[in-house]
Amino acid sequence: MTSEETVELHLTEETSAVILKDIHKRYNTQINDILLTALILAFYKWQGHNKLLLNLEGHGREDISEKADITRTVGWFTSVYPVMLNISDPSDTGSCIKSVKESLRNIP
Repeated sequence: MTSEETVELHLTEETSAVILKDIHKRYNTQINDILLTALILAFYKWQGHNKLLLNLEGHGREDISEKADITRTVGWFTSVYPVMLNISDPSDTGSCIKSVKESLRNIP
């Protein structure tokens, strides 16, 4: 037996502006830091786990080795890599943002 539920949420224009513009100033973050923090907090609320392993994809614009001949290459390079997000105190949003930010900055 399976079940399904759809949850739909709409953010106000003001809330979207805070997420996209204002929160970065307070925590010196990028939008991915905030979105991934929201993801792990939603996961915690849903499943009760404070750790989340997921794959992220790089955009492929990183520097390519000078030894690689890419002169006849069409397209772009992307990379997929595992990331473990871990939050210690889900009730403290600021510490969650900092924890996710530090986890992402430590990826080689």
